[in-house]
Amino acid sequence: MVREQRTLTDGQVLNLAKLGTYKYFGEMLLLIGKIRSASVVAYTECHVLEITKYSLEPLFAQRSELTVEIATLMAERKLKSELMTAETNNISVRDRLRDHFEAFTKSILSFISK
Repeated sequence: MVREQRTLTDGQVLNLAKLGTYKYFGEMLLLIGKIRSASVVAYTECHVLEITKYSLEPLFAQRSELTVEIATLMAERKLKSELMTAETNNISVRDRLRDHFEAFTKSILSFISK
């Protein structure tokens, strides 16, 4: 198991998520080139695979629904982080989630078409 965490400007460590078997992290950097906003710390023994853009291209070609699945997860994780760190403005949660999903979908589609 790994813990996804973020260090706030005041030095406080905020635990964002616990990720277990068959879960993934680092997708924002890989798929949209965004610099990481959190760290991942293993708290049990882990076997981790590094996946490259080249290895993902055939998966996206075979499974068109993968874009929606990953964009949904990315949008949910970003919104959760924003809500936990008070980085939201007056946009509703539903609208914010939709905006994140649309932006991530567009970025992923751009990534796989290059």
